[in-house]
Amino acid sequence: MRYIISAILIAVSAAVFFLFTDPIYQETKALKQQISVLDETFSNSRRIQEVRDTLFGKFNAIPEADLARLEKILPNNVDNVKLILELDRIASQRGMDIKRIDVQEAAGEAGGLGPSGLGYGELDIGLTLTGSYAAFRGFLADLEQSLRLVDITELNFRAAGFDFDQYNVTVRTYWLR
Repeated sequence: MRYIISAILIAVSAAVFFLFTDPIYQETKALKQQISVLDETFSNSRRIQEVRDTLFGKFNAIPEADLARLEKILPNNVDNVKLILELDRIASQRGMDIKRIDVQEAAGEAGGLGPSGLGYGELDIGLTLTGSYAAFRGFLADLEQSLRLVDITELNFRAAGFDFDQYNVTVRTYWLR
C-alpha cells in the first residue's frame, strides 16, 4: 500500500508538472526570448538615434555660406532660367553674343521609359555663341570656374573669319530630385 500511494503521488506530481508547470515554463522561456529580441532592437534604436544626432550636429555645423554654395552647385530644382541668365552673364562679360538657346531634358543612359532611379536629374542646354576665339576660351574658363555644376557634352565651331566665329556648345547640368 505504501508503494501504491508513493506511485500515485509520483504520477500526480508528473501530471501536474507536464500539464501545468511545463507549459507555463515554456511560455516564460518564449517571453524571455522576446524580451531579449526587444532589448536588442531597443539598443539598435538608441545607436541609430546617436548616429542621427551626430549627423544632425555635423550638418548644423556647416556654415550658411557653404550651404548656399552647395545649393548653387547642385540645386534642388532644375531652375534653367537662372542658369541661362548666368550663361548669358558669362558670355556678355567676355564680349560674346548668344544667338540661340535650346533646352531639353537629357536622354537617360538606359534609354528606357519611367524614372531612372537616380537621385539627380539632368538637363541639356544647347547654346550658339558668336565671338572671337580668345573670348570663347575665356567663356569656357569662366564656365569652369562658376559654381554651377555643368559638363560640356558637345562642342562645334565654324570659323567665319575676321575674328568672329560661331560656336555650338551643349552643356549638361544636374539637380537633385
